[in-house]
Amino acid sequence: MPFLMPASAARSHTTVSIYGGPGAGKTLTLALLAIGASKHLHGSAPIAMLDPENASPFIARLCELEGVPLLVGKGRSFVEMRDGLHEAASVGACVYFVDNLSAVFTELVEAQKAKLNLQGRKLPYQHREELKRIWEAWNREVDAAPLHGFFGGRLAFDYDDAVDDAGDLSFVKIGSKMRGDTDAGYEPDLLVEMEAVQHFVREKKSRSKKGTTLHTARIVKDRWMVLNGLQRSWPDLNAYKAGDFQRVWEFFAPHFAKLAIGQPTDTPTDATAKTSADLFFLPAGESAMAERLKRITIAAEDFHATLQILWPGTTHAMKACHTAAIEAIYRSRSWAEVETKTAEAVEEGAQLLRACEAALPREAEGVAPSTRAEVLAWILAVKTARDEANVI
Repeated sequence: MPFLMPASAARSHTTVSIYGGPGAGKTLTLALLAIGASKHLHGSAPIAMLDPENASPFIARLCELEGVPLLVGKGRSFVEMRDGLHEAASVGACVYFVDNLSAVFTELVEAQKAKLNLQGRKLPYQHREELKRIWEAWNREVDAAPLHGFFGGRLAFDYDDAVDDAGDLSFVKIGSKMRGDTDAGYEPDLLVEMEAVQHFVREKKSRSKKGTTLHTARIVKDRWMVLNGLQRSWPDLNAYKAGDFQRVWEFFAPHFAKLAIGQPTDTPTDATAKTSADLFFLPAGESAMAERLKRITIAAEDFHATLQILWPGTTHAMKACHTAAIEAIYRSRSWAEVETKTAEAVEEGAQLLRACEAALPREAEGVAPSTRAEVLAWILAVKTARDEANVI
């Protein structure tokens, strides 16, 4: 099957992330949006929810009023979130709803710290790449899943350096984001920032203040480009009645109207798709120095094992042949100096000595050159033959 295919303008599911401060209405908005998607697009199919902060009892009441089944997993770990996605797809859920993605991301970071024995400390920079790799793999699984992904998260801010008039360096707030998730580089199809604004009205007779809260949703990004730049506010739903989800659903509905529900449309990037990992020798999580030392150790063991095959024993004559072979191959009589060379150079020397072993007649034993001059000439001849054959 070719890699390049005709583009499709249709997509069968979407991902939505909503972030904001405490009380902004993230969980309620996502719950009402999930109810709307279930009833309007999927025939009241179940909603699956990962509930790290015990918000499901409040949502369960709304789902019951609307006749939408709610399946809940009480967990806050990354592994539970990932497994919950697969289970949600297997039971026919139309939405996978993670109430607080920021808490799950924090758990993953703390788990990595515990593995590295770094509890209570900041995660070193060199280990963030492994964390990012795990999180990116999860994002690919979400994109490939046959259901909508809804994620709520805490508000965080982006800062940049600035120099004031006095020449002092300070930090300036330049924008907002979801804590954790956007740090790992994931962008949903629909990104929303929410805030709660309280309004107080003084009653004329009692002179007491009566307050209401308006929840405002601002569209940060809509990949379908139908909601970009829009915002909508709605009051608290303190007395929820069946059908009240419509006031939230109607605002977001144009985004969902672009989807081709139930049709074989786009082919999302599979979580197990090809990668370029085989182009790199460095395993994830290892430093370049550690990888170099490992390669040199393996090549050195191979080299010395071949030396013993060609010149077995520890007599003075055998040791002299060993030294001559090292000098002929690495231009040095000191193995300590050889270990300072590049891993490729040490590996190439081990391969050349193997080629010398292969050049010996198989039916004869003990025919390897036995003097320093003979060893030097023999290895040079094998190397020259290999060079001429374009083997190395």
